[in-house]
Amino acid sequence: KAKHGIRQLDFSLVVEGQFDVVMSHQAGYINTVAVSGTALTQHHVQLLERLSNKVVLALDADKAGIAAVRRAADLMLRRGMDVKVAVMPDGKDPADIILENPKEFKTIIGNSIHVIEFLLLVLSKQNLDERTFKLRASEEVIPYLLLLPNKIDQDHFENKIAESLKTTKDAVHYE
Repeated sequence: KAKHGIRQLDFSLVVEGQFDVVMSHQAGYINTVAVSGTALTQHHVQLLERLSNKVVLALDADKAGIAAVRRAADLMLRRGMDVKVAVMPDGKDPADIILENPKEFKTIIGNSIHVIEFLLLVLSKQNLDERTFKLRASEEVIPYLLLLPNKIDQDHFENKIAESLKTTKDAVHYE
């Protein structure tokens, strides 16, 4: 059902549950698909990629949702896809937001950020000391840079990571 919408809007909106996908379609996002409790596979990614190279992940803001973002980003970035994440308010999923205020959901989707920026944001919210923050970013964020197929994009995000870590771009590049 989402094929035409994905082609028309030129991006896939990926949510977690069946209720999320139904509510998203009712809110006008006819390009929404759900993983529905199953792990996102390479086959799923290939199906989405045929329709559009752009994806917005609108997964829950809990630990499981963040882990799912990491797994999906790994698969999708390896295929050269443009992966963004809709930053959900804590404790809410797309269906909750749409039920309360469909316009807020559209704003959240419109303000989606690149997955690398999202992972930095998640780390920054953990109130880590400066050194631990840098080390965790080195382990959890920098590896995604290598998956970006475009050197200009890699350079762009090296700068973003360096700014966030208050370090030099050369240090990020070396890592």
